[in-house]
Amino acid sequence: MKKMYINRQKKIFLNSGRRNMYGRKKTVFSPMALGIALAFILLISAIAYSAVDAYKKKNIVKSCLSNARSYTEAQNYTAAIEEYNKALKIGTSSNKADIYRGIVYCYIKDNKTDEAVDYAKLLLARRELKPDNFSEIALMVNTVDPSSAYRLLQTYLESGKADDPSIQKLIASSQSAPVLPQLDMLQGSYVKLSDLKFKPDDEHFGHSIYYTTNNEAPDEFSKIYRGGFPIEESTDLRAVSFNSNADSSEIALYSFNIDKEMLEKLQELVDNSKQLLKDTKVGPEIGQCSQAAKDRFSASAAEAEELLSQKNILFMDAENQVDYLTAAEEEFTERINKEIDKETLDKMITFADSIYLAVGRASISNDVSAELEALKTAIDSAKAAQTPFSENSGSVAYYSLYQSLLDLNFAGYKSAYKTLLITSNCNNYIIYDVNGDMIPELILNRGTNSENYFYTYSVEQGEVVRIESDERFESIKRFYIHHDGLLGCTTDDGTGDFRLITFVQNKLEISDPIEEYNTSETLKTSLVPVKVNSSGNIDF
Repeated sequence: MKKMYINRQKKIFLNSGRRNMYGRKKTVFSPMALGIALAFILLISAIAYSAVDAYKKKNIVKSCLSNARSYTEAQNYTAAIEEYNKALKIGTSSNKADIYRGIVYCYIKDNKTDEAVDYAKLLLARRELKPDNFSEIALMVNTVDPSSAYRLLQTYLESGKADDPSIQKLIASSQSAPVLPQLDMLQGSYVKLSDLKFKPDDEHFGHSIYYTTNNEAPDEFSKIYRGGFPIEESTDLRAVSFNSNADSSEIALYSFNIDKEMLEKLQELVDNSKQLLKDTKVGPEIGQCSQAAKDRFSASAAEAEELLSQKNILFMDAENQVDYLTAAEEEFTERINKEIDKETLDKMITFADSIYLAVGRASISNDVSAELEALKTAIDSAKAAQTPFSENSGSVAYYSLYQSLLDLNFAGYKSAYKTLLITSNCNNYIIYDVNGDMIPELILNRGTNSENYFYTYSVEQGEVVRIESDERFESIKRFYIHHDGLLGCTTDDGTGDFRLITFVQNKLEISDPIEEYNTSETLKTSLVPVKVNSSGNIDF
């Protein structure tokens, strides 16, 4: 008979040698030990999660700042500010000063002066700016709104932090003797002037500028300068500056002439050019044109349109662009396919046959094999169109043949010039289409900085041909793009005599000095020589 045990206490064994039903040792843990272990696991997990979360945030902030810088470079300031604010929301301490500076900079560059000032005031209210950070932001505001910059300084001084050297420097600068306000641009003739600005002056921080355009003397009751402002009509601009002690400078006088007729003329030319490009399709049919011709004219129209988009346009820039675009439109119109008679087609076929045979025997034939094959196909098609001949089919054959010759020349000049450049002892070179036939000439410099020896080449029938040049060509030091050919200057800095270089009947002709180009300010695009490196790499 089994014994009965009533209220027998259970024994708990910790890490005892007690065995289970299979004879194996059984380890038993107390609830306290399990709780400690679980708490430890949770702590490690929390630390790991925090570390991963911090790492993710750091990468996100880094990405936001990178995006902000990219948007700033692209002048998309609104998007840049959004990226800066994203970085601030995520949380960052090490980059705050850079972010604040970046946001104020973007507001200023976006012509949002009030927003820049308000944001700086907000940072002051939050006590987010150290003295040196405040000085940087105050100086940025000073570039567009000196009076607001000085008020920011006063707000900052109310906090009692006037002993820092950077702040003391701003105070001393604000009390310095006022000087004449200086324009950040040329006075003179414009066709559009919507953003007239004065030069920022860190040495005279917070000096308020007042101006008039009604022939009256400016004072502290006149219009105050708060960033760029427009000049709508020809006028005299008068300006005066005041320091923080209310001392004033002498009155500066600047004269502006606004020629709206030239602006309207340029706008009309751009509109007509865009419509002409839209109406003219690429192809060999009558009324169509080659892709190369369209690309060339499109580039000229785009350059003029880019000038129109600028806030300030000098009269001479607009006048030059009118000349460029007018010449480009005339050239493009000449390149639009017209009706061709049988005699003209026959001459083109004969010429194309000679080119095909000549290039086929030239050293560059392997480099242009695809273009040669395309030319042979075009020649065969043109011969088939000779009989029976019709004006439409003859014109299509003619311009298809012309385009094939053009493609062959384009492929051929690179190969031919590369061979010449590698085997020649030259310092640098320029490639530019001087005569407007869409085949760039090679201008090769074998001289030094003090003495130039230029040799000019073109490509005919797949072979490089030396161009005879005027002896005055050796006096040229720098080249500039010009719609009538090529513009050369006798000095490297654009201050010497300018001569127009044209290419006529295999000879470079150079004009007498052109007076209107005797200032570097009229020139926007120079042709910088490309050097041939030691490995023989050629950049076309």
